[in-house]
Amino acid sequence: WPTLFLLGSATGIPLQTGLAVASSCNGDFVSKALEWSMLLWMAGNVPWAFGELVWPAPAGWFARVPFLAHLDQNNQAKVMELCTAALFAAVLVLAVAYAQLPWRLRKTSLEEQRLSAPAERGVQASETETEVETDSESSGRVPSAQQECLSQQCPPLAQPCAQPAAASDQTRAPQQWQRSAYILPFMIADAAWCFADFRDVVGITRPEEVISVCIIGIGGVVSSCMGFRIVLSDLRRRMCSDALMLGADVFWVIGNVVWAMQDVVESYVAQWVNVAMQDAAMASFVICGLGMGAALCVCKRRGPQDALPT
Repeated sequence: WPTLFLLGSATGIPLQTGLAVASSCNGDFVSKALEWSMLLWMAGNVPWAFGELVWPAPAGWFARVPFLAHLDQNNQAKVMELCTAALFAAVLVLAVAYAQLPWRLRKTSLEEQRLSAPAERGVQASETETEVETDSESSGRVPSAQQECLSQQCPPLAQPCAQPAAASDQTRAPQQWQRSAYILPFMIADAAWCFADFRDVVGITRPEEVISVCIIGIGGVVSSCMGFRIVLSDLRRRMCSDALMLGADVFWVIGNVVWAMQDVVESYVAQWVNVAMQDAAMASFVICGLGMGAALCVCKRRGPQDALPT
């Protein structure tokens, strides 16, 4: 476990930091919120995992490191306090972004309508001009000066058509944001788990464990359902690579949620229940790894954006 922790931290933190910085420079609103919330989530989980591996007794080869073997366990409460604050900050960033999403979608829709209005007027004017010319040819008369002026003032159809194409790039962000919507309920469940561990470390009695279990369970179920809904949509559009990758993420969520519930109710259930929940969590992590490996071997096919569930 210590080796896996160091490998994951050494690769995950720099990578996520780079993604967050890149989204700040070149990304849109939704990308920034997602990447920075994930960075805050990692900033809370890495010290949390470190504390679990060091206290009360160092795990694995950590016990052979003198510095780690003699760390004061009184520092665990401070570490857990910082971890809890980081996870709640990650949830707050993502929740604020979702709260702004309806307003941004409406703003994007109004912008699309504004950009498409000249094109619609151009189409109507072209149809009017064609009807006038047809009537003139059939009657042998020349169009009046007012009709000629109207046809000259109408903008050409080719010019405004280039503007809605640019607007379509802006509308792609909310659709991609929908694909990541399952992360928010999972983060809420993870923050509840961290807060329960923090209260355990500082020695506070835990009569609210039922509430923690409910938050973790509901968050996990909602997150999994939202993720699998997108997976089914990808499968219907034959986007197998995207479906496998997102499905692997969902199984990773399931594994963490089962692990969290087992950790919270560990002292209240039978030993065989704890073992079964641990095995279920490990099985979910194995399926997650297999799904990600399979996704890398499948050709990526991009489906239409408007087919995404709304």
